[in-house]
Amino acid sequence: MIYLAYGEYLNIETGVEVPSEDFNSLEFYAASIIDNLTMNRIDFDSMTAKNIQSVKNAVAVQIAYLHTNGGIDSLLDDRSLKSEKIGNHSYELDGGISDTAGMLSPFVKGILYPTGLLYRGGRRANS
Repeated sequence: MIYLAYGEYLNIETGVEVPSEDFNSLEFYAASIIDNLTMNRIDFDSMTAKNIQSVKNAVAVQIAYLHTNGGIDSLLDDRSLKSEKIGNHSYELDGGISDTAGMLSPFVKGILYPTGLLYRGGRRANS
């Protein structure tokens, strides 16, 4: 599912410029990672406007993170970022990851936590 259009991404201040030609594939992978994290609970038809915006913000942050850390090649290459140095920018990839958890922005969970989409508990059976 597409959660964020390119124009919406440009209005969210991530600080990372993503070329329009790269956006659709990055959005697909970012949305897939977030769907995995939320166990496919995202349904804009039944969500509040605040929670919808939180999902859009999380997708934008994830897109920026993927773009900054090698784009979709870093996902398809099955390696994740091991270290990064900001001055005279350099980065080092590790040997590989078994799932997309290694490519999740550390900020996404913080954005989604208040929405309840990360809840992992059980449900009470109706009596």
